[in-house]
Amino acid sequence: MSSPPAGAEFKNLVRSIHAHGKLHMAEVSAGRTPPAKHVLPSHISTAKVTDLPAEVREAFDVFVTGTQELVAENMDVAAAVQQFLKGDRTKSDVQDLIRKQAEKYRLGANDLFHVLTEKIIESGGAHPDQVDEIFAAFNEVNDFFTDRFDDVARFYRKLIENVSEQANQVSSFFQNLQKQIQDWRADNLG
Repeated sequence: MSSPPAGAEFKNLVRSIHAHGKLHMAEVSAGRTPPAKHVLPSHISTAKVTDLPAEVREAFDVFVTGTQELVAENMDVAAAVQQFLKGDRTKSDVQDLIRKQAEKYRLGANDLFHVLTEKIIESGGAHPDQVDEIFAAFNEVNDFFTDRFDDVARFYRKLIENVSEQANQVSSFFQNLQKQIQDWRADNLG
């Protein structure tokens, strides 16, 4: 049985997940096929987030709260789309707004992941006996929230392509996304 990653190895593994997530989001945002999921080294165990040190759980909670706020900011797009349907905005105006919001969402998600990455690295240094579990939980969080980012990027692309067809789905899409995040929080953060 190999020993848990320590020090620089742990930092490199955490940063590789973060870099992979950023690449994934950039590729999806550009409409390209993202790279395959990041694969954990075989010696990494799994753990429930609730079994981790308090500061790790707190870092995840801050990340989730920030993500929920980021999703809520996207509800403004629903109002703009409704204005388009009423004839108060042009299609190109709404499409430009959607592109800007999609980029704002991507940058916001990157910022949140960066802060989380640094907190996870700090926590790994403070809890060397739990780095496997911290790393595995970070990877799980990264996978779940990168998938949610994919959902947003794909939805925005569909909305840009056909604003009229997707217009009535904007509010329900983001409400559903908020519910998925709330459910994840309840299941994983307790």
